[in-house]
Amino acid sequence: MLHSLRCGYYSYPWYKHPAVHDACCVAAMIDPTVFTTEKADIRVELAGRWTKGMTVCNFEKMGGMRHFGGTASEQVNFRHIVAMKLDHPKFCDLIVDALERLTRLKT
Repeated sequence: MLHSLRCGYYSYPWYKHPAVHDACCVAAMIDPTVFTTEKADIRVELAGRWTKGMTVCNFEKMGGMRHFGGTASEQVNFRHIVAMKLDHPKFCDLIVDALERLTRLKT
């Protein structure tokens, strides 16, 4: 089963590794420093000509987001925290440590 999952992900060139969304959420709760984050204003664009129904992110510290005088120029409530980069070694250590603890509990 894992082989099939891995092969499925590798058939798409933009996926280098399988998604581990749930494990990332748990890791962030255990150690928030596992991610590099940025503040953003996130909304669903309801009136846009090209982006209707899509999520629009305006990042506080990234230039070029306030374009065309559209909704991005109005998106200045940077209350959301977006994970931008995962510290892979730290993440893997958290997962391996958790699995080792589970294994010890069963013996």
